[in-house]
Amino acid sequence: MSHLQPSFRALRDGEDALAGVYFRTIPRGLLSRLGALPEAAAALPWEAVAPALDLLLDGAELQPTAARFALPEEGLAAWREAAEGLEVLSVARSAAACQAFVRGHWPVLAGLERQPGRDWPSEGEDFSVWLVKDGHTASVWLVEPGLVTGREVPGSRPFYLNVARDREAALELALSHAVLERWAHTSLCFVAAPLSIQRVAVAGTRGPLEAVVAVHRSVPGRELRVETIESGTRRLVARLVELEPSPAFGWAPEPPARAGGRPLSPVQAARIWRQLIGCSVAAARFREEPAVASAVQVAMPLPVLNRGDAVYADGRVTLAGLPPGETLLPLSEWLAFLDDPYLPDQDGTPVHWPVPGALEPTVRAALEQNLELCEGQGRAAEEVRSALTRLGFLQAPAFA
Repeated sequence: MSHLQPSFRALRDGEDALAGVYFRTIPRGLLSRLGALPEAAAALPWEAVAPALDLLLDGAELQPTAARFALPEEGLAAWREAAEGLEVLSVARSAAACQAFVRGHWPVLAGLERQPGRDWPSEGEDFSVWLVKDGHTASVWLVEPGLVTGREVPGSRPFYLNVARDREAALELALSHAVLERWAHTSLCFVAAPLSIQRVAVAGTRGPLEAVVAVHRSVPGRELRVETIESGTRRLVARLVELEPSPAFGWAPEPPARAGGRPLSPVQAARIWRQLIGCSVAAARFREEPAVASAVQVAMPLPVLNRGDAVYADGRVTLAGLPPGETLLPLSEWLAFLDDPYLPDQDGTPVHWPVPGALEPTVRAALEQNLELCEGQGRAAEEVRSALTRLGFLQAPAFA
């Protein structure tokens, strides 16, 4: 999670505190186009470009901005051209999207299982909005009632607003929320499913921009870090660590201060790992591959380890983050996954649970909660059920 300072306050009067604040993470669309940037731009690392690009996206002039940050004008201009073409939001534009969301979608917020005195306060009150994380897909803003800190309303329940970073990220955000909603239908893991997802208009240097904003209730808990060890050609889970929150926001600190934390017991770690694997198996979808006769593809969402997706509280794990899409596997590879499940680390390396057979009961329970497997009538679902029955994962009468 981010250690950024409070970056927007008092939504009613528009007071802000954005000076010097910029996103540390490159947005999804720009990340996918790094190879297409001109050489003068590709040579500039994101860490150097980010503060200057944020100013340019808010209308700053190119020449003085390039001089201020000692960057070549040609390279910085190419970054700006690519960012504007993808409708990348600056920090100020993301904050404006939060403001527009709260003001324009008040009826939506006020009607969501509202508990008087604990959820959204009366219309016209002020709010504090804090930037607590920026990722490739979305910036995450904590919205609390009250001025400056939000602590003026004891017991109030804050919300989080996920604001898509650019046009491509907006599509991913919407798809990921659909995945979370499927996960929420299982009993294997608690999921912070979105309360609402809306599109709001904000001003841009080339005209109005459309920002996708999703609202969540806050999820109490602490991030989990997965520590791994190498074993031959495989990476295995060594332990799970519950990170200590930062004093200011209740979030875990950024590297390199992530060494601290409380290791969970092997029993707790095993329970969490089963929950994460179970959610993915229960949310898998099946479809035929038209180009190959009788071929079935399995689309399965996999949480990314050490990315802030998993939060631990009260003996259970909550999936509070968003997977970056779904992993697509041929049926044969998915069946192998069920026998030896894994989750990807941030660098993409598969991480396995080191105890053989320990996950088989979880996999069986997750398969029984998979709606497409239980209720699907198509050829793909039939082929998957037949394969699972032959391997002993399912009993035929249960899916007759």
